[in-house]
Amino acid sequence: MSYKWMYKRFVSILLRPSQTWEEIAREDEGVDVLSSYFYPLMGLAGLVSFIAYFVVGYVGDASQPFALFKDAIIGCCVTCVPVFLSFFVSAFVLGKVARSLFGVVVAQSDIYRLLGYSMTVLFVTYTVLAFPIDFKILVWLCQVYTIFLVWEGCGRLFDFDDNRRLVFTVMAFLSEVVVAGGIYYLFCKFM
Repeated sequence: MSYKWMYKRFVSILLRPSQTWEEIAREDEGVDVLSSYFYPLMGLAGLVSFIAYFVVGYVGDASQPFALFKDAIIGCCVTCVPVFLSFFVSAFVLGKVARSLFGVVVAQSDIYRLLGYSMTVLFVTYTVLAFPIDFKILVWLCQVYTIFLVWEGCGRLFDFDDNRRLVFTVMAFLSEVVVAGGIYYLFCKFM
């Protein structure tokens, strides 16, 4: 695992998605998106969230260090758990959608590649939500960019016609964002 490669992939998937998806489609299937990109990015997002919650809490009230630590751990979970669960629920849903609606068996590794890279925006979103800023609407509007990332990825990784590609893109987007958003909402409501 190379952090330099991960950083380049992160920036390129956000700034040059069409060219990046072309590169991803040409890559050997042996590249494990989970261990080389998704998990390290999730760890980084969790670390940044932990630090953000801890620093913001410390600036507000430094009299309860263990309470601050607890809040920082919860903040880390609020960042990581929604995206983590959304990834695997989405992989399951997309496998079923491809099989039942299209009659096509899509390789699990291709679904993992599509989701792992297209969830980059979710990582950015949930990491930014850890900071006490009032850009939440702007952050949620950035999720629309996920639709474009999934659309481009479907076009490069799968051999779907435009109608199937549209259905698959919408299902991937909904499963990613709705599951992650629902879990995030539940965490924020009950924690």
